[in-house]
Amino acid sequence: MAFLSRGGRLTLIRAVLEGIPIYYLSLFKMPIGVAKSLERLMRNFLWEGLEEGRKDHLIRWELVARSIEKGGLGVGNLVERNKALMGKWLWRFPLEPDALWHKVLKSIYGIDVNGWDAQPLVRGSSRSPWKDISNGFYLFLECCSFAVGNGEKIRFWEDKWLEKDDLQTLFPRLFRLSCKHNEKIAGFVDCSVFPNNWNFGFRRNLNDLEVVEFTALSAKLDGARFYNTRGDARHWSLERDGSFSCKSYRSLLANNIAFSDFGPCEQIWTAKVPTKVHILAWLVAHGKVNTCDNIQKRRPSHMLNPQWCILVRRGKRVLIIFSFIAPFLFNFGGDFSRTLE
Repeated sequence: MAFLSRGGRLTLIRAVLEGIPIYYLSLFKMPIGVAKSLERLMRNFLWEGLEEGRKDHLIRWELVARSIEKGGLGVGNLVERNKALMGKWLWRFPLEPDALWHKVLKSIYGIDVNGWDAQPLVRGSSRSPWKDISNGFYLFLECCSFAVGNGEKIRFWEDKWLEKDDLQTLFPRLFRLSCKHNEKIAGFVDCSVFPNNWNFGFRRNLNDLEVVEFTALSAKLDGARFYNTRGDARHWSLERDGSFSCKSYRSLLANNIAFSDFGPCEQIWTAKVPTKVHILAWLVAHGKVNTCDNIQKRRPSHMLNPQWCILVRRGKRVLIIFSFIAPFLFNFGGDFSRTLE
């Protein structure tokens, strides 16, 4: 264990240290103190190994935890992983109506007004796992869309079934005027008849502004199709196939969209070289290799010449030299791997 390279330590972190608490994380909320302790162990193991004495942590852990595409090492944040794993229970609830756990939650908390989920508000003990799981209920719903079948489970105004936004957001005047709030699509139209004859249940005649909205709504509804032979379905909008995945949910929680893509990512991680070489190239790309100037920044009290390179004894940096020879190293690694194959 003491002779592991940094690449080997990264592999162990991904395969072992991240995997140990998975069963616990999938059901219970991890205390913040426990998450910080585990991340401190992973951080120290990555940069220091098991050797005595403290070594430099070259890159802050928040960047290391990002996905590879966003410039990190793909280690991930334990709190975000915990929330994503618990979110899977929100996805499974409407899919397993005959399961014992579904019946227990339904009897204790009841069904939400959307007709799909258990109530997010918990009346019982604050130690109930469902309280922690349902804390992410509203963010989870924002990632769901619907595929219309017979229209008996999807709400006309409140659910996202026709556009990326729900109809109550797109047509607020008509929504306020309608008497059919939280009503299913089947309550607005006879899905077995085509063309569809819609009944919106407006309380009064429409004024000029409402007529404009109604015209736009009617144009959107002209393309709606219903299928009496199949039921309504809920899709996960973060995946192309519509199925829930913890990876996509964790990416949303990590707010990866806010970070720009890491330019050298493909060149670094697709090369057929050992993982320790990948990590070295990754450090070079971030400008965090322990060159003289970086050591001077970390230890200002040391008398160093930041511009002096130990390799050529000139005013060139090791970083620039490595950046020059890196393509040759990657080409050599590729040729060597092809020879082994």
